[in-house]
Amino acid sequence: MSYSFKNIIFIFLFYPIIAFSQQINDTIIISKKNSPFNISKDFFVPDTSILIIEKGVEIILSDSVNITVLGQLNIKGTKKYPVILKTKNDSISWGRIIIKSKQKTKIRYANFINGAISTYDAKVYIANSNFYFYHTRKADGWAIYYPHNTNSYYINNKIINYSGRYVGEGINVVKGKIYCANNYIENIPDAIELTGTNNSFIIGNFIKNSWDDAIDINGCNNVSIENNTILNIDDKAISVGRNVLLSTDIKIKENYIRKAKYGFSIKDSSSVEVDKNVIINTETGLELYQKTANSGGGYASLKNNIFIKNHQTIRVDTLSDISITNCISDKKEVEMIKLNFTVDTINYILYTKDSIKSEDFYRLNRINKDTIISESKIPIMFINTFPKTIIDDERINAKYEIYNNGIKSNFGDLSIEIRGTSSSEFPKKSYGISLDKKQAVFQMPSSKYWVLYGAWYDKSLLRNAVAYSIGKNLNIKSPQFKFVELYVNDNEKGLYLLVQKIKRSNDFVNIEKANTKNIEGGYIFKIDKGTGANSWVNLCTSDSSKNIVYYTHYPKPKKITTNQKEYLKNYIKNFETEIYKTPVNLNSIDINSFVDYIIISELMKNFDAYRASVYFYKYREDKNLYIGPIWDFNISAGNSYIDEMNSYKNFAFENTEENRKYIANWWYNLLSDKEFAGLVKSRWKSLRKSNLSNLQIENLILNLNKEIINYTNKQEVEQLKTWLINRAYWLDNNIENIDISAQKYYPKK
Repeated sequence: MSYSFKNIIFIFLFYPIIAFSQQINDTIIISKKNSPFNISKDFFVPDTSILIIEKGVEIILSDSVNITVLGQLNIKGTKKYPVILKTKNDSISWGRIIIKSKQKTKIRYANFINGAISTYDAKVYIANSNFYFYHTRKADGWAIYYPHNTNSYYINNKIINYSGRYVGEGINVVKGKIYCANNYIENIPDAIELTGTNNSFIIGNFIKNSWDDAIDINGCNNVSIENNTILNIDDKAISVGRNVLLSTDIKIKENYIRKAKYGFSIKDSSSVEVDKNVIINTETGLELYQKTANSGGGYASLKNNIFIKNHQTIRVDTLSDISITNCISDKKEVEMIKLNFTVDTINYILYTKDSIKSEDFYRLNRINKDTIISESKIPIMFINTFPKTIIDDERINAKYEIYNNGIKSNFGDLSIEIRGTSSSEFPKKSYGISLDKKQAVFQMPSSKYWVLYGAWYDKSLLRNAVAYSIGKNLNIKSPQFKFVELYVNDNEKGLYLLVQKIKRSNDFVNIEKANTKNIEGGYIFKIDKGTGANSWVNLCTSDSSKNIVYYTHYPKPKKITTNQKEYLKNYIKNFETEIYKTPVNLNSIDINSFVDYIIISELMKNFDAYRASVYFYKYREDKNLYIGPIWDFNISAGNSYIDEMNSYKNFAFENTEENRKYIANWWYNLLSDKEFAGLVKSRWKSLRKSNLSNLQIENLILNLNKEIINYTNKQEVEQLKTWLINRAYWLDNNIENIDISAQKYYPKK
């Protein structure tokens, strides 16, 4: 059952007992239509209910009013239309949202003015939100975000205090774990404090003007503190100690600290790795000591750190210990290299004329861009995200420049995130980027949306480029691409493939713009792996005995309407009905694109073929289904982690018994259809005399490799070429049996 906000307010505020006895699955929706809303008494969401606050809603709360959520909370603001929760005036605070729920809470693009959040035994995701404090009431000791025994993601948020010293801590985590990334925290005591918290990350945060510690770690295990910028701290920039338990396995890496009483404070038997940090203008750069009686001193392993303009570089008491490797100071320190520095306080960069391997140190002697541009043989892309760090969950804003043949061809603002499902775990990340405006890059069609693909698993660096180049000459849509050398925050990331993102556009997937009045098109959807698909809309499943799921791609998951989704579900079901017929109704598909999808998938023997990253599109005025664009050939052409798929023999659709669970049975019915299989056979034979002859395949690989000869491994390139020629020969000898082979996996009834 679903209630309007007016009815729910009446129930919750005047009949609280009734609210808790409501039947299961009540949904409370607060929409912008009648905003703003006033709440003058505590507001409860029972454990059987869902509270949804939609974009643009404004809620005004009275003094000390709390919103307690026992069910599920989803605040769905947008960048343009954030949700606002505030008090009538700035002399009071409205209290907090209190979450006591096992269901996942999601808060995006919300402005909390004079209010806060506490969570208990919960799962919470807070992103792109602001916490502003103007009230002058004495602090009640509560943190602005207080997660207790909670699994938290706290990303891209701001916490700013404008009122003087009247607030509690910024983020105070007790037990549980947190991923705390790319937040801005100003004028807050103990900006980030963790107590008894394990397996957590504090990354890319900007902390300024704290009158206590900036980051305080107490009795925690396995915590990474990386890439944070910390300025003007009254006490410790980073403090590591204990409560009842020791703090162990703490990694402090690539942080920039300027102006604090102490840079690092490590105490009471805590053990810390301190690597590639910059510490400037402190009373003491690093102190190791015993604070609590009988608890022992602190231990630190220092590597590649820089200490500048500190009154005292290091202080170690008799109970503590330290190891120092390759550290630098502008003073004469034991076990440290003495160098003179110039400090750029605007760009947070250090310069020295002394000869030193700058790649070992953080923000020291950043790259000589002019030299790189003049010497590079391929286009170069520079991206600057500092002080934030690129993460997987939310995009961050950055600046970029692209140089081609020594000339700046594109520049401006972009947003960027780590992309991919399994590939997001690779050491070399791939990125999704969105430019501030549509631009033609390297003569490719104008677009805002691109992918920077980092070939980590493919050591030849060529497989995607080879597949997309072949696809360009077939009857199937294929993304355009360009090799680039990528630098992020002045760090060389290596060779990348800048690729068109699969989008609806006149120059790529040229379907009609989605229309809520005429719901027959256009659409882009796909078969893909369910993992990492939280932003996709699950349209429907195929083959009840198999794990086949269709997801919408265009319209975007957040924009597709219920009617569009239902139409697309029915369209897919009708398509499957026609494709399961004997003989197959080939009038239901675009034959040319399906045939050429088989050709490229089988030639490359793509491990993901038929089962993942399989895109389809539909025009409004055309009932036929088209397949494409082709995508992701990283694990193909003998480069799989499964032996059966590395051999140039056998068809890709045969895969392994385990992976055939993810290949829809209709593929086998289509491939075993005599007419369709005959078209595949004749198409293969024709292409072998033209675009896919041995000479054409060899020349394609050689020409692509020539562009990036300084990056590729000769042996890997030769192995790819040999494998593809052998694969083509095998298909020459076996293509006539493609329908017979397919029948083995879906016998005709």
